Amino acid sequence: MSGGPAAPQQERSRRSAQQILAAAVDVLTADGIADFTMSSVSELAGLSVGGVYGRFPNKQSLLREVKNEVLTELEEAIAERLAAVGESGGGPAEVLEAFVTGLSEHLYARTRLFAFVFLQSADDAVMRRRGFDFHQRMKDALRDALAPYPIEPAGPGRRTGSTSSTRSWCRASPSAPSRPAPSPTASAPTARSPAGASTPRS
Repeated sequence: MSGGPAAPQQERSRRSAQQILAAAVDVLTADGIADFTMSSVSELAGLSVGGVYGRFPNKQSLLREVKNEVLTELEEAIAERLAAVGESGGGPAEVLEAFVTGLSEHLYARTRLFAFVFLQSADDAVMRRRGFDFHQRMKDALRDALAPYPIEPAGPGRRTGSTSSTRSWCRASPSAPSRPAPSPTASAPTARSPAGASTPRS
C-alpha cells in the first residue's frame, strides 16, 4: 500500500513548524522586531536557514503566523480566566478583575513581543485584520462574561450598563450633606444704628 511514510513525515514537518514558531516568538520577546531575522530564528530553533524557508517562504509569512499564534494563546488564556470566575460564582467585579489582570500580565511580561503584535505589524493588511479580530473577540468575551448579571435601566443622570454591584456601591457611597433651608425670618437682617443698637420702632 503506497503512502505509508506520509504520516510520520507530516508529523515531523508539523513539529519543525512549531519549533520555528516558538523560536520566532522567543526572538521577538528578547530582541524585538528590529533585530528579528530568519537566521536568528533558525539558530534558536536548531534548524538550517533553508529548513526555516522550507516551512515559511519569507519573513512576512512567518511573522503573520507568529501574530496569529500569540493572539490565539492570549484569547484562550483570557477565556480560561473568565470561565474560572463564572465557575467560582464570582460577580461582575471579579469578571473585570480577571479580564484586566489577564491582559496586563501577558502584555507586561513580553513587552517587545506585544509591541510588534499590536503596533509594529499594523502596516501589513493580513496582520492588521487579525488584530481587529482579536479586539472584537475580547469585547465579545467580556460582554458574554457579564451577561448573567442584571443591568440597571438607564435614567436621568445615569449611564447604561451599570451592574447591580455598582448600584449597591452607589447606594453605600456617602452623599453630600444637604444645606438647611433658610429661615423666612432670617432672610432680612435687622437694621441697626451706627452704635450697634437696634433701630427703635416708630
